[in-house]
Amino acid sequence: MGSCVWQELWTNFADRAAKLAMPGAVPGDAVDIAVLWQLRGYTCHVRRPIASQDLHLPELYSGSPWRSGNPWIAFVTINPSIDPDELFPGVNHFNQYENHLNELICYFDDRFCPVPSMNPLPYGRSEGRVSIWRRDVGGPTPRYQQTWGQIDNVLRECVAGTARDGCDAPLGDIAAIVDAVPWKFARWACVLPEWKRELLQLGSPYLAHSLEAHPECPPAAVIACALDRKLLQEGHKLASTKDGLISINGRSVPFFEVSAPTAYGGAFLREFRKIASAVRGALGY
Repeated sequence: MGSCVWQELWTNFADRAAKLAMPGAVPGDAVDIAVLWQLRGYTCHVRRPIASQDLHLPELYSGSPWRSGNPWIAFVTINPSIDPDELFPGVNHFNQYENHLNELICYFDDRFCPVPSMNPLPYGRSEGRVSIWRRDVGGPTPRYQQTWGQIDNVLRECVAGTARDGCDAPLGDIAAIVDAVPWKFARWACVLPEWKRELLQLGSPYLAHSLEAHPECPPAAVIACALDRKLLQEGHKLASTKDGLISINGRSVPFFEVSAPTAYGGAFLREFRKIASAVRGALGY
């Protein structure tokens, strides 16, 4: 994906952060509220305040399987979670890399690469496990990321016995995470319904762009995790899905809905296994 959409998103976020860091600042919409959650460290959403220059930037996607030219799956998750101690691109990095954003975007493109890398921050797997990297006294420390891990596991199971069996990085090589709400905070369950609706609607153009940014290699299927259709307003990209199909660049591709990867009782695994054959077919197996 070109850098222009990332730049637009990050510029808007940096501008909001600067205004909201001023004494007496009042939020104007749900995105401003999400910025304030980081600045003020509300326990349910962030756990501790983050300095304005270190606020975690929004993210559009993680992984870039389209680069191989092979069919791939888009897993649409609601919003990227946040750990205030994660070594993650912040407003300060955006200011530092503003004239060469592709170096910063590589962090997201290669986030699930098989071995750890650093450009400009640590990312990649630790001993094969999808991880975030946290700030620690002894240096960067990996922590397993449950949502990614569950998706990685079902993908590995799904392509077993196919030409992609044994893939080092199923999430990243076969699928990408695409965020319905790009702004970062910890718990979607803590957000009021009216704010959820607004965040989803404001995020919809970014979601649509992420899904349609690669017409030469579009997603072969889209899997929405924990989608609550009651929150989708008219015009939202996912509101127009019909009969198990979604339009991507004018082409109908399979669309599935499953529980959140972190849902209790193994619901995600059970539901994914029901669609695994169709997912393999979309991948060409």
